[in-house]
Amino acid sequence: ATEIYGEVALSGLGRLLDLFEWGPDARFYDLGCGAGRLVLKAVLTRKLGRAKGIEKVSERVQLAEQALNKLETLVATPLSWAARPEFADSDFGDVDFSDATAIYMASVYFPDELMMALAHRFVELRDGARIASLVRFPFDRHGQSKLSADSPLHVLRVINKVNIPMSWDQDDGMTVFVYEVNRRAAKRVALTPLPETATVPEVLSVLGDAVVRADDVWSMDVA
Repeated sequence: ATEIYGEVALSGLGRLLDLFEWGPDARFYDLGCGAGRLVLKAVLTRKLGRAKGIEKVSERVQLAEQALNKLETLVATPLSWAARPEFADSDFGDVDFSDATAIYMASVYFPDELMMALAHRFVELRDGARIASLVRFPFDRHGQSKLSADSPLHVLRVINKVNIPMSWDQDDGMTVFVYEVNRRAAKRVALTPLPETATVPEVLSVLGDAVVRADDVWSMDVA
């Protein structure tokens, strides 16, 4: 089978990184990092405590390591990394990213089984952690089964949608969905019963000051 590969365009790297919160405690993971450009860009331009790229195609991990080594060789003075970039040749299931505050995944061709497995791991991240994905999670797509009121997946809330230039479409780009771990909003949904045909105003009255977008309200109905 022909292998399909694409990545964030150079013009979109900074815009994508702007979707996350940064600082000394930030921990960034790129799931499916390819040749490592986003990880390197993050370390060079953002304050963070860790940046790690995960890629199961070993040839791409080698390219990422080569780019890192070349970068360190070309600069006039040794780079003082706040966090030296890390790259791992591994399946996502074998990687511990429990300390993550920012995750990007080029998930266009991730199977639903993998997306759901990752979602159940993401709900364990700290409040405020953000996950940027090129597709919605299966539970968060129109026409699919709605979550039950007590589902742990309610903590994953869409807070932003932004078009980012990609290597295969640098003009229009592709929509990146930004999820945030928000246990407070999830508790409001779980603890307050809603009628099966709840209207948007009814849902908003339950959520109070929780961040909600009208096109995401369907996922909050009680099954």
